[in-house]
Amino acid sequence: MVNDTLLSALEFRTLVSLLTGLIPPDLPQLCDGCGAANDKNHALKCNNGGLMISSHDGVNVELQSQARLAQKASDVYDEPRTQPGRAARTPMDNPSQDESQAATPHERKGDTLIRDFWRNGRDCIIDVRMVNCDADSYWQKDHQKVLARCERDKKRKHLADCLEQRRDFTPFVASREAIFAKEAETLLKCLAAKLSRKWKRHYSEICGYVKACMGLALIRSTTRCLYGSRIPACLISRQPEWCNKAEMG
Repeated sequence: MVNDTLLSALEFRTLVSLLTGLIPPDLPQLCDGCGAANDKNHALKCNNGGLMISSHDGVNVELQSQARLAQKASDVYDEPRTQPGRAARTPMDNPSQDESQAATPHERKGDTLIRDFWRNGRDCIIDVRMVNCDADSYWQKDHQKVLARCERDKKRKHLADCLEQRRDFTPFVASREAIFAKEAETLLKCLAAKLSRKWKRHYSEICGYVKACMGLALIRSTTRCLYGSRIPACLISRQPEWCNKAEMG
């Protein structure tokens, strides 16, 4: 296995099914998270069991890994607030706001912050979204138009807050089949250019490598949602109770 770019047999079958429009084989008939009838679309939207969160985090971790390779590891941060200044405001700033509301931190977050990404001296906040283009509301529409619409939704949510803080915002939107939206494609090309200069390798070679890594992360996350168990681990096992150092001595 080279640089973790080898797919398992199940992941490869999932990839072929997604690219050819076939139904992924051997899907469970019932969702073990909510008990509903299970199919591909249900498995890719059911929030029970935490698989949606873990699959999203898997793609974000791979993106952060590529960013740390391209730049210094200290330039990459996790879960940045898109408007941190609001959490520090007091009732004196807004008399109509009571103390409990003022103490509530700002809940809107991105997934990754990279310093000096698009230009020196300016941070970039990135928010990841994976889209099932075969969902009932999307399946008759062009995939690129669906991805572009999701990019606009992300910008409506975060762009104004980021610009207020003098930060850039880039939505990283991709389909479950590893089709990247326009801005995600541009972001990966920028990462590849930075890595190409750092490693002194041809840009086309590094660009293919970066896209392959992100595509594999998307396929693995999709496979996890399709075939992973949605029964919480706390219901089938328990965490070990570790002894402290005094007891171990």
